[in-house]
Amino acid sequence: MSNITNYKILLSIPTDAVGLLIGKEGKTFNEISVQSNAKLSLQLHHDICKGSRERSVIIEGDVKSIARAIKIIIHKLSCRNLSGDVGSEKTELIKWVVSQSRCSM
Repeated sequence: MSNITNYKILLSIPTDAVGLLIGKEGKTFNEISVQSNAKLSLQLHHDICKGSRERSVIIEGDVKSIARAIKIIIHKLSCRNLSGDVGSEKTELIKWVVSQSRCSM
């Protein structure tokens, strides 16, 4: 019997970054899932509120898998902001929600 606990993390990412995470025909999204050993799903178009500037990515798995997926996603988003301009710096806002948390002391 396994003592590994699985969690779901919901990341809200800017809509203009979604294509970067999906990749051509979902290739990048699938690669992130395989590399991290986490299950990823993306909020469907019809579930997005009109005018929303964010889209949700749900990451499911154990803590290590989720951490690997988040690290890859943040790296992908940071590469998007590399413009080569000296002194230019952009802060990307990524929100996350832990849908199930268990604390033990």
